[in-house]
Amino acid sequence: MRRRHLIVVAGTIAAAVLVAALFRQALPEGANSKSVPVSSGQAQKGKSARYASGASVREALPQLPNPLSNLVPDVFASPAKKMQRLTALGDPFAAQLQAVRSGDPLLIAHSVYLTLHCIDVPVQLQGKTVREMVSESSYDPKTGKKIPPNEALIAMNEAAQSVGPQRIQPPAEFVAELMRQNETWMPDAQPNYARQAEILKRSAASLSLAQRANWTAVVERSASECRGRLIGAGFGAEYRAALGRLVADGVVSAQLFNRRAGWQSESLGQLNDRDYGLMQRALTEWQPDGITRMLVGGSAAVGSFDYAGFSEADFGAALTLEFSLGPLAACALSVSDCGPDSSRFRSLCHSFGGCDEPDMAALLRHVFERDGLDPTLIDREINRVVNAYLARDLDALGIRRATEKKNP
Repeated sequence: MRRRHLIVVAGTIAAAVLVAALFRQALPEGANSKSVPVSSGQAQKGKSARYASGASVREALPQLPNPLSNLVPDVFASPAKKMQRLTALGDPFAAQLQAVRSGDPLLIAHSVYLTLHCIDVPVQLQGKTVREMVSESSYDPKTGKKIPPNEALIAMNEAAQSVGPQRIQPPAEFVAELMRQNETWMPDAQPNYARQAEILKRSAASLSLAQRANWTAVVERSASECRGRLIGAGFGAEYRAALGRLVADGVVSAQLFNRRAGWQSESLGQLNDRDYGLMQRALTEWQPDGITRMLVGGSAAVGSFDYAGFSEADFGAALTLEFSLGPLAACALSVSDCGPDSSRFRSLCHSFGGCDEPDMAALLRHVFERDGLDPTLIDREINRVVNAYLARDLDALGIRRATEKKNP
């Protein structure tokens, strides 16, 4: 299965449906988006079953002192508990500010991602019509002047709004068509919004009345907390200042992927000695904030995703799991929170349903099984990454010096 197919075709369904490009939130400077997938090494074979749950992982986690990454207001609170206290504020943008003002390297590492669910179109649409939302963002790309919205685009998104959560993969009858669209796609081609609307309607997830009510409640709660906001006022400046203070104190996590702090490498598989040393320290010293940086950002250090078990028709599910794998592993390693109040859980709930599950991994397992996929593929991938971290196997995670780069 070719990766280009996964990205472009999945975008035909997800990005067009959600109009997410209208509501993209900026990530911190230095987030590395050029990680090169590499083959996984051998990482503690035979322990996958043991590390299938977070509780088992916690038993195996090392207890190493790290004064820089553990200078936090409450040294007794677990990372998950810290995150839960922030989400309990009921305002994700206030939570962001509290995180960056805390001085806690782990909370600062998480702060950028606390509002991801606010950009989801079901949340943005709450209390609005599709026409209002599209009209607000309908500009001429050359002049920047407001223009009338595309009526076909409005109709397509109204169809998406009416059906609610989608299957994690399109129905088999549409896969060949979507693949052909990908092969013949041209940058200036006009999308067939009417056909996409039909596919969306046929791709609706099968939900019980209780499940749909739960989904609606989560969307309404997110909309109430986000209040139409996309980017927090003043957050960017405070975030950069907080990072700067950590860098001055020599905190490793604040230097990872941070070009303002001297990061120069272009990908995880081509690190210079300085950047490789930072990654190595975060892992070998088991710094929770450093491991968070390695897993929750846009270029998660998770090694090569294993497509075995996924057919070409499963591209949507494979891409969703691959995108979610870093945060899932972070939760299994007890450096993050994937509970039902977390931002990433809510985003998956908004897109696919499964909102009544207890955590992000359980949600994905439910959705995979509901839509005819093998849910054990999720634990297989989480275990692969978790085992590599516990074994301190940088090679299995695709973390290599430029002089040591190998062919995948």
